[in-house]
Amino acid sequence: MDSLFESVIVALLAFLSSMVGAVVGAGGGFIFIPAASLLGLPPQQLVPSSLSMVLANAVSASLQRYRSGGLNVSKTAVLGVAALPLAVLGSLIGSGLSLPHFKAGFGLFLLTTSVFVLTVREGLLKPRAETRFYRVLLTVIAAGFFSTLFGIGGGVLMVPALILTAGLEAHRAVATSQLVTFFTAATGVASYLAQGHFYPLLYTVAGVMGLAGGYVGSGIEIRMESEKLGRFVFTVFAIVGIYMLFSSLQ
Repeated sequence: MDSLFESVIVALLAFLSSMVGAVVGAGGGFIFIPAASLLGLPPQQLVPSSLSMVLANAVSASLQRYRSGGLNVSKTAVLGVAALPLAVLGSLIGSGLSLPHFKAGFGLFLLTTSVFVLTVREGLLKPRAETRFYRVLLTVIAAGFFSTLFGIGGGVLMVPALILTAGLEAHRAVATSQLVTFFTAATGVASYLAQGHFYPLLYTVAGVMGLAGGYVGSGIEIRMESEKLGRFVFTVFAIVGIYMLFSSLQ
């Protein structure tokens, strides 16, 4: 497929995915990856392109929180650095996957995540009352691995896990997730480049258009109660997960 055509399609998908992700508060990777996979792009192009989009949004969100005083950079950066080794491992594994294997793994991840988050939202699992650093550390490390393996922002999994297992308050969980995602996404892109997966045009347009889409999406209001919206989003996660699993068998 022509690289210019690929770049145009990736730019459109990055913009739309990031815009929708910003509207529903779920990130754009879960839309971008399945949609871009329809082009037949291999994981070696899909994942770093998506991570470029995720990185741009993480930078924007972290700067906004820092300016508003809602982000402790020094403490959170320690977590981001700690997540880097497994983030590199995730990218090394991801770069060796075929498209069918990648789709199967991505679908299973989305299904598992949707069940976990919906369980938390329905109150079947109760958040821990106390915060423990080792739980925070283990959570961000695991999220960093899956982020670079599948090319998604870790927030979808990281935020509810930090609240549930580590006892963090919601605003701290979101701020932590955003800065850690900056570290892991940047590491993922760099790791793919170091392995020779050099597609600068794809990565640039994904990052720039993803940032633009996130800006547009953040200004869009939707009239839906937060609980209903949450159920809708993670039901879509489950549907996309099932689609990816079945498509991997074709």
